[in-house]
Amino acid sequence: MPEKTPLNQNPMETASPLPGSKGEHLLQQRYGTGRRAKSFYYKQVLDRVNDSMVEFISRQDLVFIATADASGECDCSFRAGAKGFVKVLNEKVLVYPEYRGNGVMASLGNIFENPNLGLYFIDYEDTIGLHVNGHASILENSELAALPHLPEEIRQELNKQGRSAPERWVRIDVQEAYIHCSKHIPRMQKVARDIDWGTDSIQAKAGDYFQAKYLARPWQPVALPAAARRKPTPCNGNRFYDLVSAEAAADPFPTYHAMREKDPVYWSEQLGVWALTRYEDCKSVLRDPRFKANRMTQLLQLKYSENCLHKSSIYYEYTDNAIMWMDGEPHRACRAPVEEGMRSERLAGYEKKLHLLADEMLDSVIASGRLDLAVDFADQFPRNMILRICDLPREDKFYLEDCTADIVHFFLGPRPQRTIDHIISGLHRLLDYTRLKVSERRTHPGQDLISHLISAERPGVSSRQLEFQIATLLIGAFAPTTPGMLGPGILAFLENPEQLAKLRSNPGLLDNAVEEALRYNASNQYTYRIATEEVEIAGKTIPKGSALALFLGAANRDPAVFENPDRFDIERKNSRQHLSFSFGAHYCVAAGLARSEGRAVFSRLFERLPNLRLDGPPLWNEYLEFRTLWSLPVRWDPIAPV
Repeated sequence: MPEKTPLNQNPMETASPLPGSKGEHLLQQRYGTGRRAKSFYYKQVLDRVNDSMVEFISRQDLVFIATADASGECDCSFRAGAKGFVKVLNEKVLVYPEYRGNGVMASLGNIFENPNLGLYFIDYEDTIGLHVNGHASILENSELAALPHLPEEIRQELNKQGRSAPERWVRIDVQEAYIHCSKHIPRMQKVARDIDWGTDSIQAKAGDYFQAKYLARPWQPVALPAAARRKPTPCNGNRFYDLVSAEAAADPFPTYHAMREKDPVYWSEQLGVWALTRYEDCKSVLRDPRFKANRMTQLLQLKYSENCLHKSSIYYEYTDNAIMWMDGEPHRACRAPVEEGMRSERLAGYEKKLHLLADEMLDSVIASGRLDLAVDFADQFPRNMILRICDLPREDKFYLEDCTADIVHFFLGPRPQRTIDHIISGLHRLLDYTRLKVSERRTHPGQDLISHLISAERPGVSSRQLEFQIATLLIGAFAPTTPGMLGPGILAFLENPEQLAKLRSNPGLLDNAVEEALRYNASNQYTYRIATEEVEIAGKTIPKGSALALFLGAANRDPAVFENPDRFDIERKNSRQHLSFSFGAHYCVAAGLARSEGRAVFSRLFERLPNLRLDGPPLWNEYLEFRTLWSLPVRWDPIAPV
């Protein structure tokens, strides 16, 4: 949304900026409407609601609401209720209730990302409208109840039970309030209409009035064979396991246990792959040269109904030259400089920076007493980290976020063509950025990761290939994988307070605690390989050219290797045997850095927030392949920063 300028307190007597956005002021100059606009600002716009507006709002039973997410994607909706359901707490604050709906949370989701809201009230009998724009925030019922001088009618709403009770509230801190004149507002009167809102009848609710239910949509998975669309049922023989739904991502472990016991090598129609869930089977394939890592062209064809990219696309050049998807001698040659840049003595220097970064980030929030640790800490820490250890400007973070935002999600499956075009554009821009930074460091080397990688170049590795490896490190820092270790790791401690007490009383357990967090919740739940010849695994014949999904998250919970595998235990003797960093030739080259991040975050967070606790239910994302937390609300006792 356009940046808002401060409102005038008294525009006739001060030199304060006018209300509105920079964009509207520029267009007023371009089209010569400035005089008319100023007249409206001076005569109609307030930075609060006055008594007449309060009375008007108290008569309204409908309001339109306008929101936009952080990238500017808009949503327009409305809310309805009894007259006066939007409450005025004072001239600067309004609240309205949110009830149980369809669960999409479009408006609230936008407010969560971009806390600005436009309200538009229309009185169709008096044919007049009122705009109220301002800063928005989401309040739980308990938070609203804690506000002082709350009107009794709101307390009565808070005491309601059942489906008529508000689930939460939206607060609007008023920045602008102004009239919408009656010129084009139609005069209308209400008519009686009885609706049985308790029904699930499509006809009664008009839920498919536009006959859209069965039409194809680009964000929905491609049509699957009938066998893949069946609901999971505990039948003998031809069993079905759901591996793609949001429910599966929220808690995949019961499914993993059932697969490991009954179908350890399972053909998944949903994924179009052979799914392996036993530890030894996964480990064996990871170290077996008959299974190649170069798989992205084949996976693209599996996940999309048709090859949506031309063979000349930068996508293929990138995936053919990034070490995670390479094999044999080219893989070893390109991996060598990255390993050199991640040597243990260099990691020690990086880790000091990570501890300082953790403290800086905590300093900025420690006095508030509450935070969404997934959104505002776990997601941001690895991004800030890569800027530090690569010595990149802080302001470049937003550019890199825009370049990498959708790249990883492209691998997950169907996206609209316009989104794919945006992703490929982002990859081009990221590689251009990487090329620029490599050029700068060749001229002016430093003690940063990029300079270390350049100094470790090997014969036979082109500068372009080195740029691809650096781009991969940047994508990794901005992708869900590292937050997928930090957020779920913190959650594991908060759900197992006895383990947190052990760590606090014995900091010597920190290294193993990081390993156990990695084992307990692998952020990359499965990885792929391609069979280069016919192979037999556990009595099943895997044809040549078949794709295999190695479920590392399932292997990490294999009771044949880990005793009581569903228990989070930071004193577990073999936690480090997890496969979260893969195994063999493709063992994660940045594993040491990820461990350093875990140590820095866990040690500083749990030391500085001794009364850290959950402040609501965590929310997992809907992608099992990259399983991480979308939300992890926490509280602690506010304390002054160090």
